[in-house]
Amino acid sequence: MECCDAAAQPYDVLATPVAKQQLWDGPSAFAPIRTQRADVQGELNVGKCAGTLRADSSSSNETTRAVDAVDEPSRLERLASNSPSVLPDAVSNQEETTTSTTMDHDDLSSDTRALEALLGFLSNSTTAQQPDARHPTLNTLRSLYVSVKHRNQLQQLSASQLSDLAALFGSLSISVPRHSHCTYIHPLVAYYTTDHTTDTRTRTYWPFVQQILQDKMRLEHKLANRDRFWLMRASLANLEGGGGGTMGTQEVERVIKQARNQYLRIRNDSPIAEVHLPFLRALLFLGTSPAIDEFIRTLSHILSRYSTQDLQLLNFVWSTLNRELSNPFSTQKERILEALPGRFHRTCSTSTQHASRGLAFTLATSLLPSLFQGPPAPAVASWVVRQIHSALGSALPLDQRWHNLVVLVKLSSRTHPLDTPNAPNETTMQWDVLTFFKYLEQGIELKLSYRLSTGADSSIRDLIRSFWTAWKKANHNDRPIDITRAVVATFFRLSAALGDSRLKDACHRFCCNEGLYKADFPEAASSFSASRLITEFFIASLASNAHCWSIIMALMEYQTQGSSWKVDLLSAVVDCAIRDQVALPTGLQETAFSLLADPFWSIQQCRRLLDTALTIFYLSGTEKFEQDQGRIIAEAMLAVYAVNQPSVKSRDAILRVLRLLISSGNTSMAVAIVRAIHKQSPRFFWNAQISQLVRALIYHRQYRSASSITAMLGHASSVRQMVSLNMAREGATSLSRQVFSSYTAGRRLTTRESMLHTLKFRPRHAGRLPILSVVPKASRALHDSELVKDSIFALAHADRILAARKLFKHTAGKVDAQVRTVLGNMILDGMVHRQSIRNGRLVRTVLRTAELLASRDGFVRDRVTINILLKAVLRWRSFVDVPKVKALFDHMIRGGYPAALKFRPRGVPFSTPPTTVTTLSLPPLPAHISFVKHIRPMYKMFIKAFHMRGDWRAAAVVVGILKAEEAKERARREELNRVMTFKKLKGQEAEVKKTRR
Repeated sequence: MECCDAAAQPYDVLATPVAKQQLWDGPSAFAPIRTQRADVQGELNVGKCAGTLRADSSSSNETTRAVDAVDEPSRLERLASNSPSVLPDAVSNQEETTTSTTMDHDDLSSDTRALEALLGFLSNSTTAQQPDARHPTLNTLRSLYVSVKHRNQLQQLSASQLSDLAALFGSLSISVPRHSHCTYIHPLVAYYTTDHTTDTRTRTYWPFVQQILQDKMRLEHKLANRDRFWLMRASLANLEGGGGGTMGTQEVERVIKQARNQYLRIRNDSPIAEVHLPFLRALLFLGTSPAIDEFIRTLSHILSRYSTQDLQLLNFVWSTLNRELSNPFSTQKERILEALPGRFHRTCSTSTQHASRGLAFTLATSLLPSLFQGPPAPAVASWVVRQIHSALGSALPLDQRWHNLVVLVKLSSRTHPLDTPNAPNETTMQWDVLTFFKYLEQGIELKLSYRLSTGADSSIRDLIRSFWTAWKKANHNDRPIDITRAVVATFFRLSAALGDSRLKDACHRFCCNEGLYKADFPEAASSFSASRLITEFFIASLASNAHCWSIIMALMEYQTQGSSWKVDLLSAVVDCAIRDQVALPTGLQETAFSLLADPFWSIQQCRRLLDTALTIFYLSGTEKFEQDQGRIIAEAMLAVYAVNQPSVKSRDAILRVLRLLISSGNTSMAVAIVRAIHKQSPRFFWNAQISQLVRALIYHRQYRSASSITAMLGHASSVRQMVSLNMAREGATSLSRQVFSSYTAGRRLTTRESMLHTLKFRPRHAGRLPILSVVPKASRALHDSELVKDSIFALAHADRILAARKLFKHTAGKVDAQVRTVLGNMILDGMVHRQSIRNGRLVRTVLRTAELLASRDGFVRDRVTINILLKAVLRWRSFVDVPKVKALFDHMIRGGYPAALKFRPRGVPFSTPPTTVTTLSLPPLPAHISFVKHIRPMYKMFIKAFHMRGDWRAAAVVVGILKAEEAKERARREELNRVMTFKKLKGQEAEVKKTRR
C-alpha cells in the first residue's frame, strides 16, 4: 500500500533540465528516463521534483543504482541511436552542472519524452517476446505513468494500452500458475517474476491498478472484461491476503458487492477457473446462508453454461463438497445434482494429448486401482459417464443420489475414506460393485495389489462372494470388454489376497464362458488387455499352489492365441515376486527359455523378454545352465546388445548369466556378449565385476578369453596384476607375460611383480638359478603375506622344501593363524608332488612335517590338510589296497563328510568296521567343511584311487554320492543367492524411497 501511494505522487523526472539522463535497459523502442546524482551536494535545485523523490525513496535509490551501473557516454550513444530529437537537450543539460530552472505548466505539457517512452513500452509489451529482450523496471513504469498523468497527457494513451498496463501490474499482484491459459494474464508476467532486480513476491500493486482503471473511466473509455476482472481482484485483495479476518461482516459484504458488480459482467466470458474461483472463494469466506445460496446458484450457472470444464474448477467443486457443503439443505442438494450430471464428459484443455484426461479418467483409475495406467478408451469413458448418470439420476431417491455424489467426491479426491457400502442395487449394480472395490482398498486398508495376511475375516470373504454373484447376474450387454476384464481381474486379486480358491475358480469359469481370455483384435484399442487378465489369473492360481505353473500354462494355450501374453505374464509374475519377496514358481525358467528360442520376436519384443528372463535367472539364483540353455540365452543377448545399450538395473543379472555361460561351456559367446556390451556402453562393468569374470575364465582354464577381456576392460592395474599372477600359477606363461608387460611398462615394479619377473612367470616350474633369489626377496618383506605365499608356493613346487620351511619359520610370528594354515598346506602339497620319495616313506615324511610345523611354527591344520594327507596315503598303492581305501572312505564319512542315506543303508557306504583304519593315525577333523574346498576334491581323489585299483563299482558309488552332494550344494547356493538378491533389491528400494524423501 505504501509503495503504491508513493507512486501516486507527481514524480516529475523531466521537470528540471539539470543532470537528466535517459537509461535504456535494452535495445527496445522505449527510453525510460532517470535522474542523475549531482557531484556537489546542495547546488542542485530540483524544486517540486525533489519533494517527490524524497517521498518515493525506494524508487529513487533504485534509480540511482541503475544510473551508477551504466557509464554516461554509452547512455548518450544509445539515446542518440533511439531518439535523435532528444539528444541536443541531453548534451546541453550535461554541460549545465550547477544551474537549474523551473518549467511552467505549458513546458510540462510540451515535453513528451515520458509519453514516448511509455508508448514505446506499451506498443511492444504484448508482441516482443524475444528471450534476450530487456524491459524497464516496475518503478520506472510507474514513474513514467505518473509523469504522463502530471502533464495531462493520458489522453494520448489508448484504452487497450491502459488495459495492458493495468493487467501487467495486476498479474504481478497475484500468484499466476506456471501454465496458465487465462487471457487476462499479461504475457510479460514471466519476465518480471524471474527478474531478480524486481521483488514481486511480497509486493502488490492494487492501488496503482485501481488508479489506472479509474483514470480510464475518467477519460470516458469503456471498461473491457479484463479490466473488470482486475477491478474484481483488487476489490477482493484484502480477503485473499488474510486481512478479511479483521473485517466485519458488513464490510466483507460491501467488498463482495463491489466484486459482484464486476463478476456478473465477465462470468459468461470464459470457463477458465481463474476467472471464477476468486469470487466463489469470497462467497465461501462470508459463509452466511444467503452467501451459500448465491455460491450454489453461481456454481450451477457455471456448470450449466459451459459444455467443458476446467479441471482446476472441478477439483475446487470436489473439495468444497467435501468440506463447506458436506451437509446442505434439500433444495441445495437438488440444485447441485441438477447441474452436475452433464459435467462428466471431457474437460477443457488446449493440448490434444491431455484432452481425454477428464473426470472419466479420474474415476476409472480410482474405481479400478492399478488396472488403468493410461487414459481409458472412449468406450470406457462413455460407460463410466453412463454409470455416473445412473447413480445421480432423478429416478433414485434424493438421499441415495446425494450419497452417490458423496462417494463420487471422495473417489475424486482420493484422500477421504468411503463409508460402508450399501447392498448392491439392481439399477446401479455396476456403480455399487466399483465403489465396493474402492471401499475395500480405502475403508479396511486392503491394498488390492498386495496379499492379505493369513486368517482373514470370513465375513469379508462372504461379502465379496455376494458382490461377485450379484455382478455376474446383472445385465452387461452395454458394458465394454475392458471394464469386464478389469472387474474380473480385481476379483482375481481379491481371491489371491483372501486365499479363496472357490472365488478364483468361479471367475475362471466366467472368463472361459465369455471368451475374455481371447486375444484382442489388432484394430481394437484396449485399455485392459486379455494378457493382463491372464496374468491376474496366474497370480491367483499360484497363490494357492506354487507348483501349478506348467498345468496352468498348458490350460491357457487352448484358451488364447499367440504368445504376446506370455511376455506380459512373465513380467507381471516377476514384479509380484519382487514386491512380495516370494520365490518364483516352478517352471518359470523353462517358459523363459522356450520364449527366447522363438525366432519371430521383433528386436524390441526380444529386448523386453530378455530383460524379464535375466531377472528370472537372477531371482532364481540359478547356478547351472545346460549347454543348450546357455546357447539360447547367449544368442538372445548377442542379438539385443548388438544394437541396444543394456539396462543398468540388469547389471548384476547379466554378470551372473555370463558366469553361468562360462561354466556351461559357452565361453566364446560370453566373450562376444562382453564385447558387444562394451561397444554400446564402455563403462558398464565395474572393476570388481571384471575381476569376477576373469577369475571364472581362469578357473575354467579359458586363458586366452581372460586375456582378451582383460585387454578390453581391465584398465585398472590391480585387475591386470591379478590376472597375470593367476595365469602364471596356472601355467599360462606367455599370456601372463603379455598381460604383465601391458601394465608395468614405464614404471617401477613392486616386490611381488619383481618376484614374478625373476621367476620368468613360471612359479610352478622355476629354474634353479631364479629360485635362489626368492628367499632374499621374501626375507626383506615378511610383512607382505601375499609375497610370502608366492615365495613358498614357488619353493615348494621347485622341491626346495627346506628353504620353504625356513621361510615359514621366519614368517610365522608375523602373520595370523589363517595365513599360517595356507602356508603350511603349500609346503605339504609340495612334498606330496616330490618325485624323490614315494609310498610309505612319503606318507611318513608328510605326517612328520605336519607335526613339526604344528608343534614348532604354529601351523593350524584344517580339512585341506586332511586332503593332502589322504592324497599321500592313496598314492601308497602297494599297501593301501581296495579294502583299505573303502575303509578309509567310510572312516571319512564317519568323521563328518556327507553322504545321502540311500548310499549308506548300514551307516557307511561300504559297511566296513571302524577298527579297520586304526593304524592310520589321521589328525582330528575341524568342524568347518566346504563342498568346493574339502568335499569335492576328496571324493574325486577316492574316485581316482578306485579307478587306479580297478574297482569300477566302488568308484560308481562315490560318483553317485558326489553328484547327490553337488545337487544339494547347488540348491543351497541357489537359495542363498535368492535370499541375498531379495535383500539387495530391498536395500535398493529403501535407498530409492530415502532419495525421494
